[in-house]
Order: sequence, then C-alpha cells, then structure tokens
Amino acid sequence: MHNALPAERKVSLASRGVAIWYKPRPELGYYEATGGEMWAWGLGWGLAQAADPTVVLVHGAWVTEESWDFYKERYEGRGLTVLAPEWPYEPEPGEVVDKNHPFVSLEIEQIADHYQQVVESIDGPVVLVGHSFGGLIVQILLSRGVGDVGVAICPAPSRGIVPSLRSAITTLPSVHVRRGGRVPAPISRKAFGRVFSNGVSEVDLDEAYSKVVIPAPGRLFWEATFRPVRLSKRPDRAPLLLVAGEQDRVITKGMVRAAYRKQRRQGQVTDLWTISGSHGLIATPGWEVLADESLQWALSQLPSEKQAGEMVNLEDAPGTDPHL
Repeated sequence: MHNALPAERKVSLASRGVAIWYKPRPELGYYEATGGEMWAWGLGWGLAQAADPTVVLVHGAWVTEESWDFYKERYEGRGLTVLAPEWPYEPEPGEVVDKNHPFVSLEIEQIADHYQQVVESIDGPVVLVGHSFGGLIVQILLSRGVGDVGVAICPAPSRGIVPSLRSAITTLPSVHVRRGGRVPAPISRKAFGRVFSNGVSEVDLDEAYSKVVIPAPGRLFWEATFRPVRLSKRPDRAPLLLVAGEQDRVITKGMVRAAYRKQRRQGQVTDLWTISGSHGLIATPGWEVLADESLQWALSQLPSEKQAGEMVNLEDAPGTDPHL
C-alpha cells in the first residue's frame, strides 16, 4: 500500500445526474464522501459528517490505566479519539492501600456503572476495548446496550464459565474470604512476571511493575469466585470480538472459548481469535498486530451511519486502484 492516497476522487454517475467527491482517509484506509452535486436540478449538497468513533480502553486488575499507553498512542496516531479512564478510587503505583481504602471494596458492577457514564457522555459511536476484568466490563456494557462494538481480550469469566484448574491455581492467592474479600489483593513482582510476561525482558518488566502495578480490589476476586456476574441477554447486542492468549495462565483459552460459545448462542455477531501469548497480550511483543487488527475488525462492524462520514472500501470505490 502506498503511503499517500490521491488528494480527491470524483465519481460521476452521469445517467443519474449525480457527482460525488471522496477525500482520502489514509490513516484508516478508506475514502470519505464529502459532497457532490445533482446537475439535473442545479443543486449542490454537503454530506453531514457523522462523528468519528471514540475508542474507550478498559483496563483490568492489578494495573492502572497507563497499561494502555501503547494502544492509546498508536490509536491517537491514527487520528482517533482515545479515552483510558481509571477505575473509581484508583490509587497511584506505590500508594499505600489498606483495608479501609474505598478501592478495595469496588465491585464489578460499580466499575461497569462508571464506564457506562463515560460512554454515555460521548457524542458519536464508541468502540470498547477491554483486557482481563476490563474484558468482562466490556461484555457487561454491551449487555446493557452501551457501546457500538466491543473487543474483550483475555476476559474475566461471567456466570456459567468455570475457571480452569490452571486459572484457579494462579488466582487463588488473590481470593480472600474474610471481610467479603474487601481487602487489598497485591501481586508480587515475581507473580507479575509469571502471569503477564511472554518474551519481555526483565528490565522492561521491572519498569512496568513500578509504573503501572497496583493492588487489586480483593472484592473482585471474591465476586469472581463466589458470585460471578450474570450477563443479561440482549437481542440487539453490539458485535463482540473475544481474544484468547494461547499461553495465558490466568484466563485460559478454554475459558475464552466458553465465553464465545455463550455469547454466540444469543445470535449476534460474535468472533473468537486465539493468538500466541500470555495474559499480557496488550503489552508483550506482537501487541501492535493485535491492536491494529482488532481495531480494523471493530471499525468494520460499525453500522454505516455511525462510521466517519460515508465509508467506501478502497477495493470497491469506483475509479480507484484497489492496490493503492
């Protein structure tokens, strides 16, 4: 693909007295209709532009919103608006979090409510991308009719999905029965490397641990073990992509396949990708491919009236070279 697209295309349908101009959107790979004329009546018109999609990134447990920095920078470089909101009461890395800190009592529905408020304040279509517990939040939001398309990467399980033995062994130290789980659930540097790394150097792991790692709300793991979230069935649920890591020890590929089967039974667009990698797919080597291809999938699922202007695929646009 060339680095630049022609400045403008004009498509004439002489038999119908219509001419339409398209401007290129090279960062997204399509042409956008910007205006035209109907010369049979001497009228001109300008296309009312739909708002560009906004990407909302939802992080998981043990990390802050800065865990999405790679994605955020990459998507913003493509001209998209990207939000990576933090969780309510979220502490800073290194901050002391004890049993009295409100963060440790957070429940998954409270976090979903928080993101719902964020999404509903956005003008235009919203692409939801979540990782781990964030992937479960994406599914909760879609089940509420919030968001236009969702990507759930290594999503935490909802009700009806039984954790694998490997997952149970990995997460068991974070499950606290006392106080209903309302205690901090920290993760050690050693455990962080074992859970999230896959081809990441020790130096990079040390930097990531100091920059983005925080204790998780113990209540989340208590809920996941004793009172999993039930997803509401919705006949008009937005399209959903589920992504599993082949070597993931926290949310095994079998658990993601179970989530896929459960979602697919509802009859809406549901896809499943299984790729090589650990639970840290969004930041380990190869994350760029996942970021780009999952975004491309998400944008392709948006209804045409919610895409940025009137999109025309390069291969289908009249008068264009599909190999540009």
